[in-house]
Amino acid sequence: MTASEFRSELLPLSDTLYRFAISKVYDRELAKDVVQEVYAKLWTQREKLAGVRNLEAWCIRCTRNLIIDKQRASKKTSDLEAVAEQRADSHSDHALLHNDLVKQIQELMGHLPQRQQAVFRLRDLMGYTNPEIGEMLEMDQPEVRVNLCRARKKIKELLKQRIDYGLETNCT
Repeated sequence: MTASEFRSELLPLSDTLYRFAISKVYDRELAKDVVQEVYAKLWTQREKLAGVRNLEAWCIRCTRNLIIDKQRASKKTSDLEAVAEQRADSHSDHALLHNDLVKQIQELMGHLPQRQQAVFRLRDLMGYTNPEIGEMLEMDQPEVRVNLCRARKKIKELLKQRIDYGLETNCT
């Protein structure tokens, strides 16, 4: 594969990989670095890419694995407040409520097992289909659906607990 073929085939994936990386690490510079490292890895393994059935899924899996390696190495926790501030472009009440809800959901995702987090993020935050998620995470369709259902149910329960906190259900 020549450099121009490499660029033309993989350049459209750049935004997807960056969005995926930023949704995991919440740091723009780190997300850019991860995508750069993925492209470097792809370039060194460009001869093997002909055997890959779904290049996008392979790239996302590579990005995910690299992020996990970096997180293990640095043991940093994500800065959810920074994400909320970045998204608070508008000062309208609706935008503030939306940003607060997104922040709450991101915090609650930390209570989910890793597989459920990944499925929830890819499906509900990034918009991938179940078959695409299955291929990216090497899961069969029933496993994707079960993990998504459990993740949504747990997020809903935890969110309801936060909303109902301190409220009495029995009025006298």
